Amino acid sequence: MLPVTPQTGTLAYTGSTLELSADGTRIAYVSRDSAGVGRVWIRDVGDLTPRPLEGTEGASSVTISPDGRSVALVSGTSLVAVPVGGGSLVTLVRSNATMPHWGADGRIYFSLAHTRGRGAVARVSAAGGAVDTLATSDINLHDPSPLPDGRGVLVSSRRFGQQADRVSVLTLADGRLHELADGIRPRYVEPGYLVYLSPNRRLLAAPFDARKLELTGPAVPVVDSSAAGSGVVFQHAVSANGALLYMTGGRSRLELMWVSRDGTAQRVDSAQRGSGDYPTLSPDGSRVAFSRDGIWVKQLDRGPEVLISSARGNYPAWTADGRSLSYFTSDTAGYHLRLKAADGSTAETPLVPRMNTLVESAWSGDGKWLVFRTAAGRVGHGDIFAMRPGVDTAPMPIVNTADSEVEPTLSPDGRFLAYASNQTGRYEIYVVPFPNAASARWAVSTQGGLEPVWSPRGDELFYRDVAGNLVSVSVKTMPTFTPGVSTVLFSAAEYDRYEGHRQYDVAHD
Repeated sequence: MLPVTPQTGTLAYTGSTLELSADGTRIAYVSRDSAGVGRVWIRDVGDLTPRPLEGTEGASSVTISPDGRSVALVSGTSLVAVPVGGGSLVTLVRSNATMPHWGADGRIYFSLAHTRGRGAVARVSAAGGAVDTLATSDINLHDPSPLPDGRGVLVSSRRFGQQADRVSVLTLADGRLHELADGIRPRYVEPGYLVYLSPNRRLLAAPFDARKLELTGPAVPVVDSSAAGSGVVFQHAVSANGALLYMTGGRSRLELMWVSRDGTAQRVDSAQRGSGDYPTLSPDGSRVAFSRDGIWVKQLDRGPEVLISSARGNYPAWTADGRSLSYFTSDTAGYHLRLKAADGSTAETPLVPRMNTLVESAWSGDGKWLVFRTAAGRVGHGDIFAMRPGVDTAPMPIVNTADSEVEPTLSPDGRFLAYASNQTGRYEIYVVPFPNAASARWAVSTQGGLEPVWSPRGDELFYRDVAGNLVSVSVKTMPTFTPGVSTVLFSAAEYDRYEGHRQYDVAHD
């Protein structure tokens, strides 16, 4: 089953999906140049030299046709197709398309970006035409791949409150979701197997009855630790004839870096390896908190790491006095915000008792306000709230719409709130007065943006654009908010990003 023949050679790779043609002889992937511009690259398995596909600038993900002669790619939020041999791009879907997969039936299956809190799976003919929405659900559905008999579509799914994605089958006749196992990116391989990534990034294969839509035996590793270093696989692709392509490593190798405004980078601590996610600097700039199977605090630059919470915490935020951290945890009841001393000396306590869908948080500079948002993957969520701990008995809505609002952050003077919203079909950066957000709103970005961060002086607002560039916008907050000149500082495309949660912070200088 699934014979693996390792091949030498290195692919330049930026984290979007790898794809193989049906016969396993042609690879398509996305890579970014030194300016941070993504484009599709094609490589034949027998040739170690890849070639860029002209006209695909701005690509973020790609899929290849079964015959290997064309690709479909997502650029911005549009799904377009282009021949590998060169030719005109054909726009198939104009907005909200993500994670495409080209089926053997000549149609391209894709996820629809969360619209008004709902996840959806759709398909469109590779020749163009009407979009057929297969399912719309409160459940997060993504990375669809059709089964060969046309009865169903494999998807990664996550119900509200689940800690891991599930390998599932969506049956097209009734729209039912059949959950099979914990994992992501399922693919069907003849004569009857599902290949997928486990939650700990091991590549597994399990026997699968496509008629009964159920697994018929235990999953076994496809790639052993001797073939994949630690055995961790970051991305993979399986062709119709059983050829396997995989990439090892990935997020387990993240390191904390200092990056100057001209893009010059250096390690925070050369002795540290595998720092984690969502770094945030303490108010005095002497420590950094981050997530790595829990919440950690590290002394800067060289210094020890202290585990604050092992409760699968994420998205830490410092209180104004630097003494405590708020962070998100999850269980079967939902998502919660907790508070704990930054030295780990106190017990973990809940912050907002009457809501169980909470994710990110931020504190005002005077310590009086706590701002947070609800999880975006459910109807009626992805909204921003605030409260004054010890004063208010219930949170008050700040930005509460049918769209998703993420990454809230307060200006140092506490008078304005910046956030990202997908109101236009893609995320853009907006600023509103705080706490009276309904009185005004300013658009800061116009060509896509995520991860807003205020400068500590409050005279700049940073964000990352769709090309991965770090952008600075000069701003004034007196007598009211006024955006000024926008400047691209450097390409941050090579640095980790995660839509909906910022992955960098700005130092006092």
